[in-house]
Amino acid sequence: MVGFNWNNGSLIQVTVQFEGIPAGRTSEQIAALSRTSIKVHFRQAREHIIISFSLPGDGRRRGVSALSGKPCQSVVRPGVL
Repeated sequence: MVGFNWNNGSLIQVTVQFEGIPAGRTSEQIAALSRTSIKVHFRQAREHIIISFSLPGDGRRRGVSALSGKPCQSVVRPGVL
């Protein structure tokens, strides 16, 4: 999946999300292939490229730590969202 952000006609950010982690590739290879593909398809300089991987969950209900099995607590610091 690929997403992008434009601001005043400038390409600010491109996000590339992979379904799982590509087998047989290093993170450097994935980054290089992503940069090349983005350069070809967008034909404009971008400020940021974000690469992420979507992994299947383990079926646990939301809000429970996979490590301890205890409910997770959200910590919100003033001024930070």
